Amino acid sequence: MTNLDQYYQEPEKFSPFSLSDYVSIVIQPRARSKIPKATFKIKSRDTRPSKRFAFRQYLEQVNIQSLLDEKESCEDQVTTFESIIKYGLDTLLPVRSKIRFANDPPWISKKLKQLIRQRQKSLHQGDLRTF
Repeated sequence: MTNLDQYYQEPEKFSPFSLSDYVSIVIQPRARSKIPKATFKIKSRDTRPSKRFAFRQYLEQVNIQSLLDEKESCEDQVTTFESIIKYGLDTLLPVRSKIRFANDPPWISKKLKQLIRQRQKSLHQGDLRTF
């Protein structure tokens, strides 16, 4: 019947309708499996000026030189320095994860999606004042 038989079920033939001479044929698509929405996770730190200022104050208050002088080897000093920086970053500028859908434009934010859902809900409920 068609060269796309992998996408359609076997056609069903029905007897002629009323006084018609023609047979009715119904062609339906095959059931598709549910494909999950393609998502990806973005990890970022909050870099607002207030958070960066707090991190700068943290670095100014920590006496890094005295902590590094206690260590004898260069590797220990590097490890100590990295742990000081990492502790400050993780405490004051923690990593946040955001889930994005692959087919969403970049300007669609969580807040905008929430507003769209509220608007659709108002329309569905017939609340034209908030719609």
